[in-house]
Amino acid sequence: MHFVVLGHYQLLDALLDKSLQTPDILSMIEERNLSGLVTYLSTEHPIVQILKENTQQQLNVLEHYIPNDHPALVELKIWERWLHKQGYKDIHLDITAQPPRSYYTGLFIQCHFAENESRVLTGGYYKGSIEGFGLGLTL
Repeated sequence: MHFVVLGHYQLLDALLDKSLQTPDILSMIEERNLSGLVTYLSTEHPIVQILKENTQQQLNVLEHYIPNDHPALVELKIWERWLHKQGYKDIHLDITAQPPRSYYTGLFIQCHFAENESRVLTGGYYKGSIEGFGLGLTL
């Protein structure tokens, strides 16, 4: 694998009050529009501070803004440790992700292959009546 992107669909709720999760602000987060976010939030807001960092450092920075026992952080750290044990060092965090499907919850992963850049292994955890499927992956 060339690099891995980890994210968690519960991160936004942990970092941004529901009242601030407006379409405009969510769009700015997705676009990584720091100047716009500073206008609506502040330069010191956790989302702004995290997005200022290189994506390879964001998981470490995230620890300063949510409790160490937060389920999203715990799950991300478990996956990071497992990937490191497998020899993958190029791991990025994506806090901009918003669920593409209403049935996804929890962690998602994107694995980008060096041998074939057009192939990406993606997936996430399911919720609701299809929760029994657990983690679904697509290549």
